[in-house]
Amino acid sequence: MKGVLVEVETASLVLCYSRMLYFQMYPRFRRFECKVFLTDALGYFGGAADRCMIDNTHVVVLKGTGKDMVPVPEMTVFGQRFGFTFAAHEVGDANRSARVEGPFNWIENNFLNNRDFDDWEHLNREAAAWCDKVNAIHSSKLHGSRRELFAVEQTRLKPLPIFVPEVYQLLHRFVDVEGYVRINRIRYSAPYQLIGRLLEVRELKDRVDVYDGPRLVATHRRVHGPLDIRVTDPAHRPERGRLKPAADHHPKKPRSFPASRGFPPT
Repeated sequence: MKGVLVEVETASLVLCYSRMLYFQMYPRFRRFECKVFLTDALGYFGGAADRCMIDNTHVVVLKGTGKDMVPVPEMTVFGQRFGFTFAAHEVGDANRSARVEGPFNWIENNFLNNRDFDDWEHLNREAAAWCDKVNAIHSSKLHGSRRELFAVEQTRLKPLPIFVPEVYQLLHRFVDVEGYVRINRIRYSAPYQLIGRLLEVRELKDRVDVYDGPRLVATHRRVHGPLDIRVTDPAHRPERGRLKPAADHHPKKPRSFPASRGFPPT
């Protein structure tokens, strides 16, 4: 990523009372990334509020706006995991919009200014560290730091579930003739014996798991680019010289017939 300009999608979550901030960045922002982000954000805060106010984003919204907003069922079920519901602010509500969208300008002009990152993992580690820093800074407007106010607000948050499952997106892919499955224009290797098979692929936050039925057959570090590259595990390829055409092992011999039966000699 160093020396290359990359477009990013920024997701931020701000607690209403303390203004505690958490944000992360992604190459794209689908429902999968939204669930990954919210899981990480709630882990950062150590709990969830009753409502998650959003800016009418299509990632969460099925139809309607403001109080008439109906969330996508998939996201409703996700919110139930942590005990919160989604709500959307009214279109043009400047006060609500500022709390949701206000941090983006701050992030772009402070955190991203004059910074280079090795990869997406490095970028988001630095983002979390920057949140730690700014949440501890004293704010004259708030008459204290976000971290100090959070000590009061945290007691009102709903605790996290005892077990928080990993977020993943379930896909099904055929193994192509070269032994790869294709996810987001990245090709990940699978064992060569499975060429032509339909496999289950789980796209997780930081890895890609490939299953043949219930059996895990491949795990790769998830990469985001450059596009159209191959991620290959050498163990998924046959040893050199192992596969040869059957004709090389069992060449056909000319057929002979006994002369006593009247057949011409060979």
